[in-house]
Amino acid sequence: MAGPIDVNQIRTGSVTMAFATLNNGRIQPMFAPIGKGVVFCWNYVFNHEVSPLRHIPNVAMRHYVLQALGTMWAVCFAVATGSYAYLGASIIGHTVLIAAAAVTVSAWTAATLRPEWFVGAGSRQSQPLANSNTRC
Repeated sequence: MAGPIDVNQIRTGSVTMAFATLNNGRIQPMFAPIGKGVVFCWNYVFNHEVSPLRHIPNVAMRHYVLQALGTMWAVCFAVATGSYAYLGASIIGHTVLIAAAAVTVSAWTAATLRPEWFVGAGSRQSQPLANSNTRC
């Protein structure tokens, strides 16, 4: 059974050859192109000399616009994260409210269009209204 790979084996042995053939004879970090892309995007958004805000001649106004946009995006992501965190509870709560409204509307509609459906549903029959002159 082979033991752990020695550092000298990696530098001089067959493991280096495997990396070398995969990377055209050079050993490169795997995330280097991704890191360059992240740095480019970061500079494009946050560097006032690279972003489209560079066309604003007043540096103070450029800074103000960048801060306003940053605040707007921070609030947007905070609201989005909060709504995603409680999305399931929100869906269930809204479903219950809509169902309650639907049951109420259907009961009112049925009472208006088909009042006979409600006759005999209870143990008491409807009584005639008492005379308004009599006191209880």
